[in-house]
Amino acid sequence: MARDASGNYSLPVGNPVVTGTVIASTWANTTMSDIGSELTNSLDRNGRGGMLAPLRIEDGTKAVPGIGFTLEVNAGIYRVGSGQWGFSVGSAGLLELLSSGVGSNPEVRVAEAAFAIRGSTGGVLPVVEMFDSDGAANQVRFQQFWSGPLHVSRGVADNGTAYDANITQRSDGGVAIGTPTNSAPTTRGALNLEEIRINDVKATLVAPEPRFSRANEILAFNNATFPTFFIDIATGPMWLYNDSNPNDIIRVNSVSTNVGTNVSGVGGIDTGSAANSTWYFYYIIYNPSTTTTAALFSLSATAPTLPSGYTHKALIGAVYNDASGDLINIRQTGFRVACDTVSFALPHSATLALVGLSTAVPPHYVSGVGGSISMDNTLNAGETLVVQPTTDAGLGSVKTQNPIAGTPILMPFSSPLYVSQQLQYMTTQTSGVSVGALEISSWEFRL
Repeated sequence: MARDASGNYSLPVGNPVVTGTVIASTWANTTMSDIGSELTNSLDRNGRGGMLAPLRIEDGTKAVPGIGFTLEVNAGIYRVGSGQWGFSVGSAGLLELLSSGVGSNPEVRVAEAAFAIRGSTGGVLPVVEMFDSDGAANQVRFQQFWSGPLHVSRGVADNGTAYDANITQRSDGGVAIGTPTNSAPTTRGALNLEEIRINDVKATLVAPEPRFSRANEILAFNNATFPTFFIDIATGPMWLYNDSNPNDIIRVNSVSTNVGTNVSGVGGIDTGSAANSTWYFYYIIYNPSTTTTAALFSLSATAPTLPSGYTHKALIGAVYNDASGDLINIRQTGFRVACDTVSFALPHSATLALVGLSTAVPPHYVSGVGGSISMDNTLNAGETLVVQPTTDAGLGSVKTQNPIAGTPILMPFSSPLYVSQQLQYMTTQTSGVSVGALEISSWEFRL
């Protein structure tokens, strides 16, 4: 008889024999032939012949694997669980194969030990390749190209807690190393490191000052259709930064957008509604979750209220919303801004007098102003008008002298600005009430 489904062998009919019964050739031949057939169907210890059907073994364990070795019984292959089997050496599970791992995809898992890929003693460097099901597309290739081994291992933190190091591909094709504290590591810098240690001493990472890559690639001006409400903005490459993390800086290649005083939130004013006779600072802002850039108006020159989801910003410039609720005309190129001319009367003053520029230039980040100064026709010959920055040293002063009595004078003017929205002037006039005027038509930022 053949073996049953469990592999149990039973003698053919006529067995067992009865004592005193004559041995018949039919019994002997049938029984011996059956035994011979089953011996032929058994695996040979010397490897002669092979299985004619699938070979099934017991599950085994890490210590006693289902497939092991005569001289090393605690090393081999064993079944871990449903859809999962592993390799063990020295009773330790080293490698596991899963039919369904992360995201229901097949997975290879390093089980209990560090894992190293090392070059052969002959100097041949190892290549590790992982391919998608099509064998070519979506492949990831790692090749060692430096001297020494390539190691990927599980580490232990300073407090003794085990952790897994992550190498994460960012959405823009860069790589993040480590487990960033930021919730969105896939959109951070080209290389995202939790910390750098030199001789086991933690190095302090200092972020560069956020600046534009090229200042002359900033362009801002009044919208052609709605010039009293909207400013159009276009920039080249620029840096945006996160106030909550000075090391978290984003580089965007270019921006083309606009911002309006009649809009709230993204593309408009950060909080409240538009106020008249007020300077508004405009920013480029960034949402890492949607990789979206936009513009924003704010009364604050340092801390705008960012809309939900937007974490990064960079100050671009400023514009004045006049007493009628209309934006003045500006054209910003780089950090230089041309604007509607604002005139300031300069009455006679024999000593230095202040002239406030609050309606002509923003209250912050202005390094200099430009325009013209004029002298009226009431001045006598040789009388002078001096306009200068507000400083005791008189540095950067511009002096205008009337050469001919009764002749008005107009000349270009530019000056650094040492005190916010303020210059000073004086005259040598001996008669008359009016001297002239200061006209401001441009300023320069120092962002």
